[in-house]
Amino acid sequence: MDSRRKRKLVPAAVAAAAVATVASAWVAASTAAPQQTDLGLIQVIQPGVHPYVAAGDKGIRRAAKKLGVNVEITQSEFTPSKEVANIQNAIAKGAKAIVIQPASSEGVVPSIKQANSKGICTVAFAVNVGPSKYVDEVYPGMKGFVGLNEFQSGQLMGESMAKAMGGKGNVVVIQGILPSTAAGGREQGARDVWKRKYPGIKVLASQQAFYDASKARALMQNYIQRYGDRINGVLSITNNMATAAADVIFNSPLKGKVALSSTGGQKQMIDYIRQGKATSTVVEIPTDEAAQALKLAVDCLKGNKKKVFFNTNKLPAAAVLKSQGYVVNKGNAGRFKPQW
Repeated sequence: MDSRRKRKLVPAAVAAAAVATVASAWVAASTAAPQQTDLGLIQVIQPGVHPYVAAGDKGIRRAAKKLGVNVEITQSEFTPSKEVANIQNAIAKGAKAIVIQPASSEGVVPSIKQANSKGICTVAFAVNVGPSKYVDEVYPGMKGFVGLNEFQSGQLMGESMAKAMGGKGNVVVIQGILPSTAAGGREQGARDVWKRKYPGIKVLASQQAFYDASKARALMQNYIQRYGDRINGVLSITNNMATAAADVIFNSPLKGKVALSSTGGQKQMIDYIRQGKATSTVVEIPTDEAAQALKLAVDCLKGNKKKVFFNTNKLPAAAVLKSQGYVVNKGNAGRFKPQW
C-alpha cells in the first residue's frame, strides 16, 4: 500500500516542481531589463555641462534602457570646433545614428550633411540644426527635430513680459549663444511682438551670457550700473541665467520694480515666480524631449525614414498648460511639474 502511494506521489511532486520552475523563470524574464536591440551605436552629442542638459541625459538613459539600444553620450563644452570633432568621431566609430542638441546650429551643418550622406540617422533636439529659417522645420536630410518653435516661444515670453510692464518701458536682453536657433529665435519672437503690439517698449541692450549663470549675473550687474532705474524689464533666453539675474535685481534698488521673463520651466525659476522674484517662463521639458529624440532615432534605424518635426508641447508634461499658452506665471505655477 505504501509503495503504491509512493508511486502515485512521485509524478505529482515532479509536476509541481516543474510548474514552480517555469513560474519562477517567467517572473525572472518579466522583470529583467529588455534585451539589447542590434541596431548599432547611437551617439548622443550634448552642447556642454548645464542643468538642462543633465535632465536631457536622464531622459536619454531612461529611454535607451526601455528601448534596449546601445547609446553613448558626449558633450562639446559649448565649443563649435569640439562639437564638429564629436560628430566626426561618431562617424569614424561607425555610429548608426547621431542625436544632437547643438551649441552652434549652423556650425554643425557640414558634418551633419556628411553623416546624412553616409546613411546615418540624424536627429536634433532642443536646439535645431541649420540657420534661423529652420526654427520650426527639420534640416534637409535629417530624420527629425524634437523641440519648440523658438520664435513662437519668444513671442509668448515677450507678450507676458510686455503685459507685466504695462505695455511700455525699457528692456535689457540676456542672450545665450548667438549661433543657436533657440537663442536667436526666442529674441526675434519677443522683438516681433513688441514691434507689432507694444511700440512703447525699447531694447536698451542685448548681450550673450553663453547659458552660464555666473556670466549672466555679471552681465545683469553691468546692466544695472549702466542703465539703473531706466530698466523696466529683463528678457533672459533661458532660466538658469534668469534666476541669476533675479538674484542681482533682488539685491539692488530695482527690487520689485522689474518684470523678468524667460523660457525653460526650471524648478528654481518657478519658485522665484511664486516668490515674486520673476514674472513668467515658457515651459520646457528636457527629460521627455530628449527621450522622444532617441525614439525618433530608433524609428529611423528600424526603417521609418519619414521626416518628423515633433513639438514638445504635445507631450503630456507640457500639455497641462495648453489653455495657459504654455506660460507659467504666479497664478498657475502649481500646475506644472518641472523636469530640471
